[in-house]
Amino acid sequence: MEMLVASRNGTKTLTARFDTHPDGTLWYNNMPLIDGESPEARELGKDKLVELVKTRRFIEIPAGCFAKMGLNPSGLLVQRYAEIETEQEAKSKAYLAEHPEVMERAEIDKLLARGRKINDDWSEEADTGKGFSFIAEAEERLKAWRAMYPEAAREEDARELEAQADHEEDIARGALVYDADGDISREEQVNRHREGMAKAANLRVRAAEIRRG
Repeated sequence: MEMLVASRNGTKTLTARFDTHPDGTLWYNNMPLIDGESPEARELGKDKLVELVKTRRFIEIPAGCFAKMGLNPSGLLVQRYAEIETEQEAKSKAYLAEHPEVMERAEIDKLLARGRKINDDWSEEADTGKGFSFIAEAEERLKAWRAMYPEAAREEDARELEAQADHEEDIARGALVYDADGDISREEQVNRHREGMAKAANLRVRAAEIRRG
C-alpha cells in the first residue's frame, strides 16, 4: 500500500493508503476509489452508484467509474504523497533561490526567537548575555535587510498595518454587541463602531500608500 492524494481543481478530496490492482484501479480496505464525477458515473446516477458500492456489487459498476493514478477524464487527480512532497520541496527551493530576501528574513526571525527564548528561560545561558547578543545581531541584520530589500520591507510594513486594521474592525464590530455593565447607550455603541471602522480605514489607506512607495 502507498499513500495517495486525490484532488479536484486544486482542492484535496482524500488522502489515504491504497493498493493498486493489476488493472490500475485503486483500493482501500477492499473498497475501490470511485470517481463520482466521471461520465460513466453521471450516466449511471449517484443513487445507483452508491447502492452498488454499499452492497459491494463492484462487478456491476462501469469501468470508467473507477479512479486510477494520474489525471482521470473527469479532472480527478490522483498522485503519490511522496511525489507531491518532492514537488513542493522543489518549488520551495526554487522560490527561495529567486527570493533571497525571504530566506534572510526567516533567519532573522529565528535569531530573534532564539535570543528571546534564552532570556525567557532564566537559565545560566541567559546570565551570559547570549540572548541579548542574538537579539542585537538580529536587529542589525534587520536594518541591513530593510536597506537591501526596500520593496519587501514596505510590503511587511503594509501587512502589519492591515493586521492592525483587521483588529480595529473586530473591536468595532464587537462594540455594537458588547456591553459588560449595561451602561453604554446604543448611540455610544454606534459611535464607537464608527470610530473603530474609521481607524481601520485609515490604516488601510496608509498600507496602500506604503505599497506605492
